[in-house]
Amino acid sequence: MTQNYDIIVVGGGLGGLAAASFSAKAGKSVLVLERHKIPGGYCTDYRRGKYLIDSSVHYLGTPSIFREIFSALGVEDMVTVAPMDPEGFDVYRFPDLEFHVPATPDALRDRLLEHFPKEKKGIERYIKNLKNFVTLSQRIRYGRTAGFYLGFPFKYTRLVPYMKASLQNYLDKLSSDIRLKAVLGAQWGIHGEPPSRVPLFVSLGGTAHYHEGGWYPKGGTGTISKAFAAALEKYGGAIRTRCEVVKVNTEAGIATGVELKGGEKIMGRTVVMAQDLWDGFDRLLAGAPVKKGLPELVKRTEPSASMIHLHVGLSSVPDSWKWKSCNIWSYPNYDFDEIYRDMEREILPEKLSTFTSVSYRKNPECDPKGNGKFMPSVTILGIVHYKHFKPYMSMRGKTRTDEYKKLKKRIEKRLLMEAEKIFPGITERAKYIEVATPFTQYRYTLNKFGGSYGFARTTDNWFVGKPPWCHPLKNVWWTGANAGFHGVMGAIQAGIETASEVTGVGIRKLLLTSEV
Repeated sequence: MTQNYDIIVVGGGLGGLAAASFSAKAGKSVLVLERHKIPGGYCTDYRRGKYLIDSSVHYLGTPSIFREIFSALGVEDMVTVAPMDPEGFDVYRFPDLEFHVPATPDALRDRLLEHFPKEKKGIERYIKNLKNFVTLSQRIRYGRTAGFYLGFPFKYTRLVPYMKASLQNYLDKLSSDIRLKAVLGAQWGIHGEPPSRVPLFVSLGGTAHYHEGGWYPKGGTGTISKAFAAALEKYGGAIRTRCEVVKVNTEAGIATGVELKGGEKIMGRTVVMAQDLWDGFDRLLAGAPVKKGLPELVKRTEPSASMIHLHVGLSSVPDSWKWKSCNIWSYPNYDFDEIYRDMEREILPEKLSTFTSVSYRKNPECDPKGNGKFMPSVTILGIVHYKHFKPYMSMRGKTRTDEYKKLKKRIEKRLLMEAEKIFPGITERAKYIEVATPFTQYRYTLNKFGGSYGFARTTDNWFVGKPPWCHPLKNVWWTGANAGFHGVMGAIQAGIETASEVTGVGIRKLLLTSEV
């Protein structure tokens, strides 16, 4: 019997799950096909004994949005977020400065003035712009569709300069104080691009997302993916795991469904691509009648940076570790361009910058003393360029295994050295250690470049320069991190926008009513 669905979603990451669950809510028959054994993409966690390890997501912002989304799907009880330290949910560590980021724009202004009293004019201007972006994000939440992106420059003309100007250019006009500019640009890791490359619009939009501080889900970030999956099934949709799609089938220039590894064909009136952009065009859409010039444009599009991860499960946490529920950004100097160049040049440069997630303080179910549901753990990350891992793609068998193991051991040793600067004695307390690389991310998600954020959000690669791949051919839509903004909320919002497009139901109606 031939299976036939209204909507087939290729990829069960957050974008795909959001698109699928809201489409099912709108009454469509929906099937999600996920290659991994569990859905969630980067927003998953896994157990190692009594340790709960979050794969990639380390904090959330604006909790009201999550409550709104999951309330609309009727699964609000599945996701409970707890606030991180309101006095410093992000901590920036430089050689001679430690700055704790408070939870609100007004508190941030006061903290900045304490550290930089001579820079009042620039600080006040920055906070004003930040608040404007908070208001803007609330205003456009229900109006974003594919058409919205085309009309945005005309409706919000005063924001067009923010699209092409870099954060660094903006900061240089605000102040000449290198330390203040470093503090205001220190969160660049959430974009994977330094201030000289990231558009001001993207940077301020990302910071505005945390205008209520940082938040973390009780029970781990996997609860978000599980909530979407539960909502999908509640509305009659289905998820098939361990299913690898190898081709989007077309007939007379229109998508008709997909083909799985092994030859099984599934019919669908609409195919939503919620997976890697480059792999999708190279493999799944190979030979399909996509828009003229689009494959070439995708090939020229720069992927985002990737990450190396060190997950450490601890025997206990000593009282001398005073860190609260926060992230710790450690930088060897104030020159982010130099740091970025070092990252491009080698995997583990002499002056390495890191991001540390104090996981045992974030998750209410992790007891630092080891008496809770989960044992304490931390994660240390470093931004890397995928080119350093490309050789392992061409290696085969034992050669790749041996060389890759040696590389992972080097990464483990170096990141533990960096972790010792924050958690003295962590090596002795480490009972579980695991390293993940861009190659790891490729193996689990098929992200061709192991990218953390889809395509690179740079001044040359964003908005006006962004390829129109949201709708590459009739009956095919792209969603997730490669269809709009990036990160957790960016992928989810893209999924909701896609659901609105393919079902014809407005975003406001999808989100503000329990029934459609």
